[in-house]
Amino acid sequence: MQSYSLKVDPTLTEAKLKTLGDRLHLPAGWHYRVRQLEQESVLHIDGQAHLIQDDFQNSYQRVG
Repeated sequence: MQSYSLKVDPTLTEAKLKTLGDRLHLPAGWHYRVRQLEQESVLHIDGQAHLIQDDFQNSYQRVG
């Protein structure tokens, strides 16, 4: 997840992201999972970045 939005659900918080997957209508084969990084992650892209939004207008980015 790149960012989460309060536009659709103004009560959404960072803590509630753990259970957001139960509320999403994902395409077949897609999964929502949460993990906390132990250290900062930096992605260096050499190509295109693809951005999508879920039912709550949260943004996700795939690079490569």
